[in-house]
Amino acid sequence: PVVLADERGRDAIPAEFVRDLMQYDPGALLQRWQQGPLLIIHGENDCIVTPEQAQQNFDAAGGEKELHYMKGDDHHLALRCHEAGELVKAWLDKNS
Repeated sequence: PVVLADERGRDAIPAEFVRDLMQYDPGALLQRWQQGPLLIIHGENDCIVTPEQAQQNFDAAGGEKELHYMKGDDHHLALRCHEAGELVKAWLDKNS
């Protein structure tokens, strides 16, 4: 298993999940993204998926897209979950 550790503790990710995940090329998938709008909400202090990775994903994606950084927050958006939820609700209202 792959063990991840962050501000919330440690988590072991099963090898089977990791093997399955390695079959995908997120950059290629995002470049082909055209079937609908895309929303990326990312913690500014995320130490698991860096803010730069979020920007790269946003840049790679085609179609209508939005990227929002949660200032001072982490991977879990624990500090600004209400604000993130409001962004999701507004985005769903606009794109439904």
